[in-house]
Amino acid sequence: LPAICARATGSMSLVDHGTSGFLAAQGTVNEYADYLSCLAGNAVLRQAFKAACREHALLYNWDNILQGVLSNYCDVLGAVAAEKHISQSQLAIAGI
Repeated sequence: LPAICARATGSMSLVDHGTSGFLAAQGTVNEYADYLSCLAGNAVLRQAFKAACREHALLYNWDNILQGVLSNYCDVLGAVAAEKHISQSQLAIAGI
């Protein structure tokens, strides 16, 4: 479903403003009401947002999430290795 959320850290990573929902400034009741009215009165926009939401939601699966975590660990280990002048082959021997 299209979302109307506060423009805040968590919602900004989940809602693409104007593509899958709307992000409103916190405490701006009129802005929320305007976005709600816009969605309520525009079935084509709701369908477009719905499709974008589904496409974005499909990115949130365990394979993608764990690949991101693994990638972050590899980046950190690579930076530490470079700082300590550890070669890629030494990392491979260590199973990293």
